[in-house]
Amino acid sequence: EDHFQDVRLLTLTSPGLAFSPGDVAYVQPRNSPDTILATLSTLSLSPDDVYTATDSDTGTTMTASLAWFAEHYWDVTRVPQRGFFAMLARLSPDEVERERLVVFLTVD
Repeated sequence: EDHFQDVRLLTLTSPGLAFSPGDVAYVQPRNSPDTILATLSTLSLSPDDVYTATDSDTGTTMTASLAWFAEHYWDVTRVPQRGFFAMLARLSPDEVERERLVVFLTVD
């Protein structure tokens, strides 16, 4: 009941695959193509632009299209949290934009 993981029992069947008790399945949700295109269009970004991302812990790099990163890694449907606005405020070169972003950090 107070376990830190959300544990569920699923029964999976697939030809050629064998599962044993205790096996773990990693399920990673993906954003739909329509959601990705709408998000990138709103941000005036091209889905075909290629970027390289580096894991800050391991130093591993990955190169892929912006659409691929948006599909596999971004949660574009989640309501942004304070940390998101704090990061944008730090990165914004525009003073007026920074001030607007800081408004989202204030507690009412």
